[in-house]
Amino acid sequence: MSDISTEELVGKILRSRKNVAKIRFSIDLVVAKIEKKYSPRAEFDNWRNSDDGQKWRIQQYNLQNRCCAECKKPLELKDSHIDHIKPIAKYPQLNLDLRNLRITHPSCNLSRSRKDI
Repeated sequence: MSDISTEELVGKILRSRKNVAKIRFSIDLVVAKIEKKYSPRAEFDNWRNSDDGQKWRIQQYNLQNRCCAECKKPLELKDSHIDHIKPIAKYPQLNLDLRNLRITHPSCNLSRSRKDI
């Protein structure tokens, strides 16, 4: 039989359990950072700021005859938003689907907040 007492064994188990909890907490933090970086919103933001996103924005602006897709009033490109017709919060798989995007006034975009058309 081993020379270790039950009391010592319990102490080792409790210390090990505490260490496992610390490691798990660290892993959870890393996972949260990874999920945030690769979230549908972050993925869209990266595309929007890319050359492809900027080219799409100009093309879409011209296709919409320089008008807001929501209120149909004239729109300045520099003051516009790229709006998700079906919101990212409800439809994350559509975050980069160009058929789900349009150009709007910021106020028109924000007034719809998370509503489907």
